[in-house]
Amino acid sequence: MDLSEEWLEECVTRIEDSHSKVVALQFPEHMLNQCSRILDQLKSRVSAETLFQVLADSTYSECCVDEVAAEHAGGSCDVILHFGHSCYSRPSRVASLVVPPPSSVVLCDASVQACVQFVRSQCSQHCEASIFISDSYYYQLYSIISNASIKCCTVGQLESYLKPSEEEQNLVFGRNFPVDHKFQGCIIYIGSESDRLLSLLSLKFYVNCRMCAFDVDKGEISTDALIRRLSLKRSHLIERVKEADIFGILVGTLGVRSYAKAIAHARKLIKIAGKKCYCFVVGKINVAKLANYAEIEVFVLISCPETALNDHSEFYKPVVSLCELDLGLNPFSHWDGSFDLDFASVAKNPLPDIKEDDESQDRTLAVRENLELVPKTAASFLAKRSWQGLETNLGQDPPAKIEPGLSGIPAKYVSEPSNSDQLSF
Repeated sequence: MDLSEEWLEECVTRIEDSHSKVVALQFPEHMLNQCSRILDQLKSRVSAETLFQVLADSTYSECCVDEVAAEHAGGSCDVILHFGHSCYSRPSRVASLVVPPPSSVVLCDASVQACVQFVRSQCSQHCEASIFISDSYYYQLYSIISNASIKCCTVGQLESYLKPSEEEQNLVFGRNFPVDHKFQGCIIYIGSESDRLLSLLSLKFYVNCRMCAFDVDKGEISTDALIRRLSLKRSHLIERVKEADIFGILVGTLGVRSYAKAIAHARKLIKIAGKKCYCFVVGKINVAKLANYAEIEVFVLISCPETALNDHSEFYKPVVSLCELDLGLNPFSHWDGSFDLDFASVAKNPLPDIKEDDESQDRTLAVRENLELVPKTAASFLAKRSWQGLETNLGQDPPAKIEPGLSGIPAKYVSEPSNSDQLSF
């Protein structure tokens, strides 16, 4: 794959305007075989003094800008070029340009007219409508729908250049949009039924808004089954939060803006509820990693909204987002049935003040067999385990003798008999 001339010019312009000396190129795994051609295109258009670093692996999610890997690769990286699908979460330190994947489907005139006709029909039934367009079709449909002169219709704008500046207003899952949680019009989504953006919008707005979706290939999509399945699953997680006493906060990003505020919000929530929490930075989470922390009853994942939608049913303990934690423990939060998986907006929710007398007290208690109340912590859980790790036995065991190990290669070590020796009788 070669970059189109339009996006090649955009990349070169951003590099030159920022006077970048070190540029990081972030590719998803399925695009790594194309990075050499894109790198040659960029080198032919910019100064020879510009140093390019290719990020072959993502620290957390491929949809997020990986500032951690960029800092490790190039030291003081000036700009990151993110290729492939993106969640458009704002970075915290380094400016980045999102280069979307080339669309595999070029819409014909009939498909475009079908989209416009669907939008017109929905806008005529409602006093106000807001339109979200999938990343796959955004650059093909945005200008057409915007210029279609449809009344009471607003189209969300997608910004490809993400700046680590102050928080913008009217930002909905990375899109500039003049709507908030109180919006009561119609949400129209154009894309595929499997798009994560559709799931995020449905969870956030389905209570107060009418959700309408249109697939270019299949036509109108019914969102009722999708909303029912997602809301039942996440409402169950709220109950698991209320029942838990020991929480594990999983840092699922170190680059998305406001991640530190989200972690602080989670810690304060758990402290106010009189429960215990531990913070873990384990990179990409999997079942094996989290199974090492058997004492944790619920894990709280601080990550971008799209990563929070991942299916964690195979994990031994529930994995919730900051939204479920806030709804389960925050006495000031009133659940109306919706879920906002953007931790930046959840972290703004007010919390009750912590009294100075309660800061050093632990109100998480467990009952022993003799009915004595003791703090319930990970240390008390470890003390009850039959196996508590390798025993050091310092000063008790005699020192082992140093012996020579194997030499050679795994296919044939020096000490192994040859094939002729094995065949001789």
